[in-house]
Amino acid sequence: MDQRDAKTRQYFNQRLRKFASPGSYSLGGEVLDARNAAWLTGAPDGADISLEIVSEAGAKAAVLSLSHAFFDQPAHFRIEAGETGFVILTNEILMLKKQYQRGKLGLRMFAHQAQAAHEFGIAHIWLRAAGSPQNKAYNGYYTWARYGFEPYPSVEDQAMFNERFPGVSNLRELMSTASGRARWKEFGFDQTMCFDLSSTDCINTLKSYMAESGVKI
Repeated sequence: MDQRDAKTRQYFNQRLRKFASPGSYSLGGEVLDARNAAWLTGAPDGADISLEIVSEAGAKAAVLSLSHAFFDQPAHFRIEAGETGFVILTNEILMLKKQYQRGKLGLRMFAHQAQAAHEFGIAHIWLRAAGSPQNKAYNGYYTWARYGFEPYPSVEDQAMFNERFPGVSNLRELMSTASGRARWKEFGFDQTMCFDLSSTDCINTLKSYMAESGVKI
């Protein structure tokens, strides 16, 4: 029996409208075909994905461009081998249109992406969590933290955090309470963040938010 929630069943079945690939790219022994590309990007049904294979310093990376009616602009994802031999998936751009931002579509997208990344042996998912209370065009600084991402702050970012949230050791501690989340929403800022797929903290935060939101994938 399908235990997924209704919206997940409606929109997330790894059914692309179009998949364009100039060649073969393998990941964890699996070819990055249409279904795997949809799963790794969390693409809603009806999306178009194009795959570009780029070589830098002798290493190959896969760049996936995802277009859909839900998005303001194409979303971009980059998959590459890291120095430790792990594969890193970076969300370079991801922005839903305003009318789709409150239906937990982004949460469903990321939950599928995290599930797929784990299956493919991807160690980390990186992104720049954009936005701030002053820059309301983007809400990533708050949303990605709700999903379980943790910041990798610069010296300047850490100093800003300590100044704005004295007595709080890190963003995870701040986000662990409703009052802390309200403070982050009001005084937070953009920064580089990472979802560590080996971290129970990251995984449990994501699962907790999915349960709170009624999301079942």
